[in-house]
Amino acid sequence: MNSRVRLAYIFGLVFLILSSGLRLALAFRSWRPLGGELLMVLKAMSCGLIMDLVTLSYVGIPYLVLLVLAPQRLYSSKRFTPFLHIGSLGSLYLLIFTLVAEWFFFEEFGARFNFIAVDYLIYTQEVLTNIWESYPLTPILLGILLFSVALWLPLRRQIKLSQSFSDPLRRRALLSLPWILAACLFSQVADLNWTQISQNMYANEIASNGIYSFFSAFKANEIDYGTFYPTLPEERVWTRLRKALSEPGVQFISSDPWDLRRTVSPIGASLEKRLNVVLIVVESLSGEFLGTLGSKKPLTPRLDEIADQALLFTNFYATGTRTDRGLEAITLSVPPTPGRSLLKRPGNEDLFSLGQIFRQKGYQVEFIYGGYGYFDNMNHFFSHNGFHVVDRGDFSSEEVTFSNAWGVCDEDIYRKAISRIRLSSQKGIPFFGLILTTSNHRPYTYPEGRVKIPPGKGRAGAVLYTDWAIGNFFQEARKEPWFE
Repeated sequence: MNSRVRLAYIFGLVFLILSSGLRLALAFRSWRPLGGELLMVLKAMSCGLIMDLVTLSYVGIPYLVLLVLAPQRLYSSKRFTPFLHIGSLGSLYLLIFTLVAEWFFFEEFGARFNFIAVDYLIYTQEVLTNIWESYPLTPILLGILLFSVALWLPLRRQIKLSQSFSDPLRRRALLSLPWILAACLFSQVADLNWTQISQNMYANEIASNGIYSFFSAFKANEIDYGTFYPTLPEERVWTRLRKALSEPGVQFISSDPWDLRRTVSPIGASLEKRLNVVLIVVESLSGEFLGTLGSKKPLTPRLDEIADQALLFTNFYATGTRTDRGLEAITLSVPPTPGRSLLKRPGNEDLFSLGQIFRQKGYQVEFIYGGYGYFDNMNHFFSHNGFHVVDRGDFSSEEVTFSNAWGVCDEDIYRKAISRIRLSSQKGIPFFGLILTTSNHRPYTYPEGRVKIPPGKGRAGAVLYTDWAIGNFFQEARKEPWFE
């Protein structure tokens, strides 16, 4: 093809090779979750190549337009040569950077770029700081640069050669036509559902393309529940709900089958116990870490001790992979909602929530968080649903002994909580606090000397510190008159 347009197809081939290389690497990394099935990997690679072609047909359009429409005098001039080389090297760097970012994202979430990646773009400061603290960015970025240069060097000849072609605009347009037609066709028929090749989530994610899935998530801000989820007739659902909610002590306000409002009377007690209530929410502390639930690793000795003396629920399951999903479920008692969580949706004010219930009972109701509450829209949600928000901005410098990208360490949060409960107790007001901790989160850093695993060495150390901080909180709280 004696035309400068060939350059687009050459770089397109590089895109396909690198994207397939990442997919193959992800497949080997996920060999065990894939069940060691070679056929599954081949299906993912084949489907993934199609998704790469779809993505390439879109992202390559600007470069193709430049090659087709740039006037010959400008394109072949010496002053345009540096622009071509810098643009080509920059494009290679951006592509490789994206692929490397996908690798780390997959390592963390077991998925291609999705709504999590979209959400993280909103909170640039926290996310970038977290990335800087979690990964050796300097050698990674330098490695990407060296690899980009290594790919660019053999392509210099093709760039120079493209400047020597003087084919007319009509021919360049004709040679670009297959690309344009492919992009038009894919825009009408391509769908992320093409990647649903099996019941194995890892295979489906590997078959996808991260760039495509990112923009798909960005576009699909809301999804239609009826389209993506099987449903039952509404009357049947409401009838079943009323039956499921019927139990001793429950009296429905009306006989309307669509009305679930009810009064609940305590059984076996004549008076309410106006106890202080503290609800601690810890990110990613799943049952696999807890010795009392079968873990062989000694990471939660204090929680195990507390579990032996307490009421332990052993049949709870996560409502999602994001903290806002857990907060949504705990605060509102709702199952996972399609699309975004209610914390980040418009119209999420004055919902029937834990905060509203405790406030109606005369409690001091607070959401205590060691980071900045604008993250995930937490400040707005909690402040409009019965909670007084205490976040990073309410900590004085004397109250902070350690912090990272996500906020102050757990022990600082608990000290703050104790001081808030003490203040409420001195006023004779019962206290309800929802505490969200931050230490059990990458980069897994915490104060030195608290546990035997040094900070920043991985999740095991963060779990151990989380456990220590909870145990220390109980120890300090027991000294307070309001504890009993």
